[in-house]
Amino acid sequence: APSGAAAVSLQSFTWPVAFAVFGAAMFAMCTYRRNRVRKMAVEALERAKMTMLAIEEGRDFVDDQDAGPFDQHLHTISSIGRRLAARSRHLSAIIEAEPECVKIVDAEGHLVEMNPAGLSMIAANSLKQVQGLPVSQLVTSEHRAAFMELHRAVISGEERSLTFEIEGLDGKRHWMDTRAVPLADSQGRLVHLAITREVTARKQQEDETRQARERAEAASRAKSDFLANMSHELRTPLTAILGYSDILRAETDADDEQDAALKAIYGSAEHLLALISDVLDVSKIEAGHVVCEAVPTDFAQIIHQVVEGMRPRAEAKGLSLDRIWDD
Repeated sequence: APSGAAAVSLQSFTWPVAFAVFGAAMFAMCTYRRNRVRKMAVEALERAKMTMLAIEEGRDFVDDQDAGPFDQHLHTISSIGRRLAARSRHLSAIIEAEPECVKIVDAEGHLVEMNPAGLSMIAANSLKQVQGLPVSQLVTSEHRAAFMELHRAVISGEERSLTFEIEGLDGKRHWMDTRAVPLADSQGRLVHLAITREVTARKQQEDETRQARERAEAASRAKSDFLANMSHELRTPLTAILGYSDILRAETDADDEQDAALKAIYGSAEHLLALISDVLDVSKIEAGHVVCEAVPTDFAQIIHQVVEGMRPRAEAKGLSLDRIWDD
């Protein structure tokens, strides 16, 4: 048995050794766990990379290695991502085939995306040729302020429509009809999404219709003015004929034949004056100012005036013209 002094010396040596062994064991355990966590993290990143590759290729994530703790989540992410990728491809195909212009404009008014139909409308060969171009530069100066107002409203969250004219890269002008809505991009900022169709043919037809209507209205006004002036000029000599007919009937001792001739002259002049008044009524009808009146009419007198007015021409041709009136 060791002596008391030797026992104390051995005990003082044993405890530091024990603590050293325990520390070494703890360090080894921590190192092992750290390396294990690091390995698991590398494996998870590798599987995530494989998952993203599967999503891009449109298939499910399949791993032949031993199942790890993240595989179930990666499979779920892969399935969701595959469906989203398929949906994105479908939407892209639809937009590519869309016959109308589909474009995205950022908050500053620069072109971000445009489908082939839109590129064709502005005579661009590719998106790279116009990507980043301020869209307002394609709008004609007459409509640029209205387009910028629409863009500001859309970026503020409103939906707007506008018909405006653009000038393509080839210098040709086109009328466009656009419907613009706000859209949040990947960073949550609002951008300008618009579907625009060309309406040049419609605008030309509208302009032609408007011009034709203006020409018709101008012709109608000219005709009305002409009729009004001519009827005034015709009234003057007719008034003289009526006046002198009255004088001749009152101051001349005419026989029955002469008196009948004077009456015929007077009646024909009155009839012609009435026709001139009717011409003026036609002008009033076109202007929407005509007023219809019901007045007493002596039908027998009308027939008498017609026959007496036509009798000289009939007699000149050797024809007999008379009237038979049965009350």
